[in-house]
Amino acid sequence: MSGTGALRAAITGLIGLAATEEEILLAGAPGAGPGSPQCWSAPPLVAHNTEFRQQQVVRLHAVARGETPPAFTEIDHRSPGTYGRYSAAAAT
Repeated sequence: MSGTGALRAAITGLIGLAATEEEILLAGAPGAGPGSPQCWSAPPLVAHNTEFRQQQVVRLHAVARGETPPAFTEIDHRSPGTYGRYSAAAAT
């Protein structure tokens, strides 16, 4: 696979990963209300998706430089701490 083909494959994979992650989160997010770790409200969901997209940009830059993209920590979407972090980020 050429350098361009590898980059395209990486981008396609990352776009698919982002779409899947968003669908999983949206399936559990309420339309309104305060939300909770079990059922996220929209502001923390948007904060999470923004962070996730920023991670994909970092990965794409690494691929473009010919480097192995970094791994990011898995997120426990049911954790009160995780929900609290994204809720606080959404409020700022």
